[in-house]
Amino acid sequence: MQFYQKFSVALLLAAVSNPLWAHGKSSSNQAVDAAVYQSAAGQVVQQFHQALQQGKRDLVLAQLSPAVQIFEGGAVERSRDEYKAHHLDADIKYLSQVSSELLEQQIEIIGDVAYAVSRSSQKGEIKGKKIDRTGIESLVLRNIRGQWQIVLVHWS
Repeated sequence: MQFYQKFSVALLLAAVSNPLWAHGKSSSNQAVDAAVYQSAAGQVVQQFHQALQQGKRDLVLAQLSPAVQIFEGGAVERSRDEYKAHHLDADIKYLSQVSSELLEQQIEIIGDVAYAVSRSSQKGEIKGKKIDRTGIESLVLRNIRGQWQIVLVHWS
């Protein structure tokens, strides 16, 4: 089965088995949640976020597949190198100028595919303009030769 077919099946299973957490992250089984967040895929998600916020370019790039696709603001970057050349520095600069708070997050692992969906708040001021927004992020990861890598990012 090709990647996109597996991805579609994973998303369908996620939608059917897990009502989207409209009221925050909650679970009747915190041990399962902890195991997912401490898993290799969960660690990649956390390292990606921390590296972006701390301005660690090399660590950000290490979490991304060379063929990552990044969708943001109606645009797409189709590789890690394209993201590095175009928007990585702007994303790091933006995050250095605002305070960010993770409001909710869900990570699911289905075989060699995982996804993380989150909602966060950013507040601050940039060039005299007040920033007070809530953002949504979707990440898709694949286990490629034993290493979890982010293959798709969608920010809105």
